[in-house]
Amino acid sequence: MKRHLIIALILTGLFSSCTNNEKTIYLQADQVDGLTTEATVTLNGFEIGQVDDIQISQQGRILIKLQLDKEPEIPTDSKFIIKSRDLLGSKGISVQLGDENESIGIGDTIEVINERNLIQGDSLTIKIQDIFENLTGAKQRDSILFELRRLNRNLEELKKEK
Repeated sequence: MKRHLIIALILTGLFSSCTNNEKTIYLQADQVDGLTTEATVTLNGFEIGQVDDIQISQQGRILIKLQLDKEPEIPTDSKFIIKSRDLLGSKGISVQLGDENESIGIGDTIEVINERNLIQGDSLTIKIQDIFENLTGAKQRDSILFELRRLNRNLEELKKEK
């Protein structure tokens, strides 16, 4: 019986120490532009957390659950921005610290800012993604045209055989 009690106490201590090192906050957004639960949250390039869950509310808004390190303290006027992490379009959340003395607490909900809204479509990444989309579309059209020509040749050969 003592063994079970000791094991339970150890597990409780481990669980509480793990949960004490993180805090959960929520972000609200109109769109997430490809953000996934594998995305990281960074402050000046340093990873301070991760996206834990993404859900859509009954009002049609998107709720993003973040697991953040307890430190550093993040002021309530800080900005959370969904940004592209690389040329392939991976997304993440960057934090720009504010100046308020009051800090964001566990369970708080903050409005997220979309990078596309900040730069209004002039980002190099967005332009490159548009080029890739255009190239992919051109390849698909060429492939369809090639298949139509091949089909036409086959039909012409069948006509000649008759």
